[in-house]
Amino acid sequence: MSRHADDAGQLPSPPRRAGWRFSLRGLLGLVVVVTMVGSHFYTSWKLRQAMVQLKQLRSEVGYLNETDRSKLVVAVVPTDEPLTWKIRVRTPALQTYQIAYSTLWAAGSAEPTWYSGQPLPGGESLVTLRLFSDPRDNRWKIITLVRNQGNLWRMATALSDRQATLFRGSHDTIRGGIQAETVVAAGRSLRVIEEKWFAGEGGLMLFGQEAPDDDIDGLFAELQPLPGLPFDVQENRR
Repeated sequence: MSRHADDAGQLPSPPRRAGWRFSLRGLLGLVVVVTMVGSHFYTSWKLRQAMVQLKQLRSEVGYLNETDRSKLVVAVVPTDEPLTWKIRVRTPALQTYQIAYSTLWAAGSAEPTWYSGQPLPGGESLVTLRLFSDPRDNRWKIITLVRNQGNLWRMATALSDRQATLFRGSHDTIRGGIQAETVVAAGRSLRVIEEKWFAGEGGLMLFGQEAPDDDIDGLFAELQPLPGLPFDVQENRR
């Protein structure tokens, strides 16, 4: 009887409520997972930002994509300097190229009248072409500068008084040649700069591949293969 009385006197246990129960270990695990996910998204965002900046930087310096080292590779280097053009060139070791330049495309000619050409050393070079007034003799000239591994070569040609007056003014221009993307050429000439200046009646363009009916002034540069042995840095140093 006493045993039954004791059992009858016990109060029933309250029912357990359903729900989430967090332990310290579970909370720490959740914090670790959230941190890892957040870190992943932040790293991905930073990587995308870095890739955008890298692409912009490459376009500013004329980055040459990795290509076959046995071929000629060239890209335009953007510049804010007036009457200045820059290109980055990588020439193959077993083939010599020169940068030919001109400021005149004569009437009836299939190509510009090339004044001269500066041979390029093997490897990567920065080529700069400028139209400027030489302070030493106050004559307007076109100058070609080639930089390669700390070496510098230069070549200049004086312009006529008519062209000097033209280039000092502001006139309509039409630009051709290559763009900022990397261009590859194997064993052939490549027109890298073709900027035509027009003034007055000469401003009427003649489109197509036909020779011009009138003289065209501008800035023209072409990479041309040369016969013979590869360029020798020591013998051509200036």
